Amino acid sequence: MGRFHANGTMVPATSLTALRVGGGTTVKCSIYDLFFSCGSTPADQQILWTVGHVTTAGTAGAAVTPQPLDEDAPVALGTAGSAFLIANEPTYATVPLIKIGLHQRAVYRWVARERGELVTGKTANHGIGAKAAITSGTPTLECGAHWYE
Repeated sequence: MGRFHANGTMVPATSLTALRVGGGTTVKCSIYDLFFSCGSTPADQQILWTVGHVTTAGTAGAAVTPQPLDEDAPVALGTAGSAFLIANEPTYATVPLIKIGLHQRAVYRWVARERGELVTGKTANHGIGAKAAITSGTPTLECGAHWYE
């Protein structure tokens, strides 16, 4: 069992989903750590992050290679993507798993309790996605995830 990490970014004017982690056909990814931040010049804006199950993968604007947290871990079987274009967004399930309202200057970390991980489906197109909504401005938003498979 390997543990992995991926980072994703997005700019609200061009994308919504900052990061999607998907299981492969032979593995489920269990996300136990998520973090959200903004890499832009500080401003006073509210961001609503939504994390949920993804039922179609969408087309990532940038491929993200999962990085092992242990150098001796096998290559990740799960996949990750970032900066999805609005026309190619993943399809989210109706009910979100997590909703977090953050100020642009805030950094937030969500850590699962034991057996409280967010788990992807065991198909190539299913996964967990993190998307953001903002009413004004175009800051660069960042999301990272740690998972095991």
